[in-house]
Amino acid sequence: MRASTRRPSVLMVMPVSHDPQFQRKLQIATAVAAALGIDLVTPIGSVAGVSSVSAHREMLSDCALVIADLSFESPSCYYELGLTDGLKKSVVVVAERGAVIHQTGGQHILWYSSIDEYEFIVNDAMRLVWWD
Repeated sequence: MRASTRRPSVLMVMPVSHDPQFQRKLQIATAVAAALGIDLVTPIGSVAGVSSVSAHREMLSDCALVIADLSFESPSCYYELGLTDGLKKSVVVVAERGAVIHQTGGQHILWYSSIDEYEFIVNDAMRLVWWD
């Protein structure tokens, strides 16, 4: 485990309006983060609709990990993933089985077929922040 007493943070990059299960996925991520003592960061509402590089860079600066759900080909998710890559942050890419994924540079994708599998993947991914 980390020697630091500072709580790590995880940024969730996820489609909002395109995903009918968005609210449930956000509830899962929030509950998992709370159970693991991790601060959850989401761009939703954090930058008040401003899609600036500096606002996103600030959001990403302290994140130990980024979990990016690319299930619905959302341009904003790819944008945030690109910023993440540029800042050399650790990323876990997840997607609903059957989703069309573009331009991830060969990034390994963790596929899920159900909301239960999504929860399992998010839980495992968030546990990574406690191990260097």
